Parts: sequence; structure tokens; C-alpha cells
Amino acid sequence: VVASPQAVYGMEMENARGIFLEETPQKMAQVCLNLLQDPELNKRQSLLAREQVEKKFGYQETYVRLAQDLLAFSASQKERRAQ
Repeated sequence: VVASPQAVYGMEMENARGIFLEETPQKMAQVCLNLLQDPELNKRQSLLAREQVEKKFGYQETYVRLAQDLLAFSASQKERRAQ
């Protein structure tokens, strides 16, 4: 993935671990060329990108956390109504 830092704002993505965050079109183009010219680099970065996305946005990090947050919210609402 090659993108601007604004494209992933708030996602806490780690630069150069499957995603390259560049400020200018020229730097983005250079990274794209590097990836196209080096199949091994491309493969390594592809695997790192998948790993990073799965770690941050996989089932455990999204649905389980959502369920926990909903349960905590529900419990707080029950407490509030009981008062």
C-alpha cells in the first residue's frame, strides 16, 4: 500500500510495514516503482501489510472489542437506571 499519511489518519498504521506513507506524489511514485522493480520487496511488504491489517482490524480487535464495549455500556445503563 502506498498512501498519504492523511489516508490512514487515526488507524495507527506503522510506516514501511506493508504500507508506505508519503507526502508527495513524486515520493509515492518512487515507492511504487521500487515495489514493481523488486518482486521480493513487493512480496515481503505485501505479507507485512496483511499482518498489520489483521492485527489491527481482525476479528479479535473489532468484533470482540465491540461486544465488550456494548456489554460494559449495557451494564452502566442498568446501574444508572437502578439509582
